[in-house]
Amino acid sequence: YLIQRHQGIEVFNAMITLTIDQEGKVYQAGHQLIADLVSKVNTTQAQISAETALYKAAGHRNILINETPRLLQQKGNREFIFDKGHFSEEDVKVKLCYFPMEDGRLRLAWDLAIRDLKSSDFPNIRVDALDGSILDEDNWTHYSTSPKHAYRNLDRPRPQRRTDEAVETLPK
Repeated sequence: YLIQRHQGIEVFNAMITLTIDQEGKVYQAGHQLIADLVSKVNTTQAQISAETALYKAAGHRNILINETPRLLQQKGNREFIFDKGHFSEEDVKVKLCYFPMEDGRLRLAWDLAIRDLKSSDFPNIRVDALDGSILDEDNWTHYSTSPKHAYRNLDRPRPQRRTDEAVETLPK
């Protein structure tokens, strides 16, 4: 897939997907691109830091950060990786993106995900890069509402396959 960008900053979920067949021809194509992108962008310069966005997102999720997050890596002024500290199961990547609003405008935002130590939730949050407000949030953790064992029958034995048979069925 190809991601739409403006001045090097990705547009959230704006991409072209291509499926290519074995002969190298495009089999299927689709896109979620933003038309007239330049006229919809609010700014190219963040007014709050990536660290401030991390604090705003953590506060929104009631995640307590007791110590200043240690910066592990920085790519220009658009992408940062902070140490997980005592608040996340893994290091936190914070990067600029443009977030499409319902009215068609694009807001510059910090995109980040915090794997909360006290919950199985893995929230992915967009924080407005101008005023620090929460623009959007989704949860990368999906909870099943299906009855227990809905996807396999435990009463029926599973077929056993030899390893060489399994390898022969892989696409070449």
